[in-house]
Amino acid sequence: MKEFILEKLICPSCIPIENPLRLKNTLREGDDIVSGILRCRSCGKEYPIKDGVAVVLKDNSLTESDMKFRYETRRMLSFYLWAHYSDLWGDEGNDIYYILKSLIQDTKGPFLDTGCAVGRLTMEMSDRAETSIGIDISFTFIKKARELMLNGGQEAEIPIEGELMERHYFKIKPEWKTDKVEFIVADAERIPFKEGSFSCASSMNLIDRLKHPILHLKELSRILNPVNGELLISDPFSWDPDIAEKDEWLGGKHSGRFSGSSEENLKAIIMGKGGLLSPPFSLKSEGNAWWKIRNHQRHYELINSYYLLAIR
Repeated sequence: MKEFILEKLICPSCIPIENPLRLKNTLREGDDIVSGILRCRSCGKEYPIKDGVAVVLKDNSLTESDMKFRYETRRMLSFYLWAHYSDLWGDEGNDIYYILKSLIQDTKGPFLDTGCAVGRLTMEMSDRAETSIGIDISFTFIKKARELMLNGGQEAEIPIEGELMERHYFKIKPEWKTDKVEFIVADAERIPFKEGSFSCASSMNLIDRLKHPILHLKELSRILNPVNGELLISDPFSWDPDIAEKDEWLGGKHSGRFSGSSEENLKAIIMGKGGLLSPPFSLKSEGNAWWKIRNHQRHYELINSYYLLAIR
C-alpha cells in the first residue's frame, strides 16, 4: 500500500462518522507498505495489509483463499484479465475503457474507480488525474492489479477449452503513471475515504452487482467534491434477485419504487430526484458502449452498457 492514500482513509465500520485510520506494525519495501495494520482509534477495528494489499472492509474476513466467493476463483480472474488487457497482447479487446476515458477531459484532482476489478480504467486515468485509486471487494483482483502496477508486466492465463489454457505476457502502456496508482480491497457501499476526497469517480458495470445500489450512489456522492465533482457510471442493468432484493433494483420492474426504466431512473436520481444525492448533478453526456467477456475461444458474452457522465 502506498502511503499517499493514508490521509484520505477512514474507518468503514464507523461510516457515516469519518474516523481516520492509523498505521501500526508496518513492514516496508521501498515506498510500499507490504504488511501492517490500519487501526481506527475510535472503534478499535483493525484492517490488515497483506502482500501490499490493504483490506479495508467492515467484514474483512474475505481473503484470496475464500474460494466460495465467486470473484476469487482462478477462472473468473482469467475472464477479467482478458476483458481488461487482451488488446495489450494483440488479441481483440474492449474499447469501452477508451470511450469512457475520453469523456473525462478536465479532471486534475484525484480519481476513484469503484469496482475496478483488475484495474484497466484505474491505470488509464493515471496520466490524467492527480492520483488514481481503484477499489474492489475481491482480494484476488486487487492483488493481481497491484502486481501489474509494481512489475510493469504480467502473465495472463486464458482458457482455450475445458482444462486447456494459453498464457500471454503483456506489458503496461508506457504513458501510465504507476507511481500515482494504488489499489485496495474495499466495499463500494462503504467507501473508506473522506467526504469530498475525489474530483472524479467511476462505477463501471457495478450497480446491478450490488445489494444496495442506492447506498453505493450515496457513497459516490459523499466522496466526490461538492463543486465540479464528476461522476462516470456505466451499467447493463442485469438485475438478479439472487444479488439484490427486487425492492433495491433501480428499474426493470412493473411496480414499486423505481419501477420502469433503469436508465431513466438513474438519470433522475443523479439529477436530484427525491433529494437522494446532495448536491445534485447535471447530465453532461450519455450513450451506450459494447464490451465483451471471453469464457473460452468459442464462447464470448457481449454486453451493451448504458453510460452517463454527470458534473456538479
